[in-house]
Amino acid sequence: MDATFYEKFYMYMTKYTFTAMTRATPTDFQFSVKVPETGLVILDVDAYSSGLNFVLGEAFPHRRLAALYLSRIKEEYYGLKPNTEFLYERMVKECIHELGHIFGFNHCPDMLCVMHFSNSLSDTDFKTKSFCRVCRIKKPIF
Repeated sequence: MDATFYEKFYMYMTKYTFTAMTRATPTDFQFSVKVPETGLVILDVDAYSSGLNFVLGEAFPHRRLAALYLSRIKEEYYGLKPNTEFLYERMVKECIHELGHIFGFNHCPDMLCVMHFSNSLSDTDFKTKSFCRVCRIKKPIF
């Protein structure tokens, strides 16, 4: 069993996943891959982080890597019928949010801003996929 996996809850601990990713070499994969200098990975797993029961995504700006975890943004996780429209909308919002962290943006208090922290899936559904007026004038780190 992978050291990043917590069997009791069937969840992955994010910091160990990222450590493994940043130390990976092309021979660690079944296909040719170059670990990017900046990147976002999308994993179909459930994940948690220190102090949080679960995370929809997480960024490690100092490593310039981020991840989106699909498990909890899918309707099926909650016993509902699959809905690709909701899935894609949530994926876009969470990808923009995590990439925002990579490029120097912090969480925003504006509940409609894509950089607002999602404490629940309803927070993700409520916010937009755009930066608020305050965040738009900030200069990201490139």
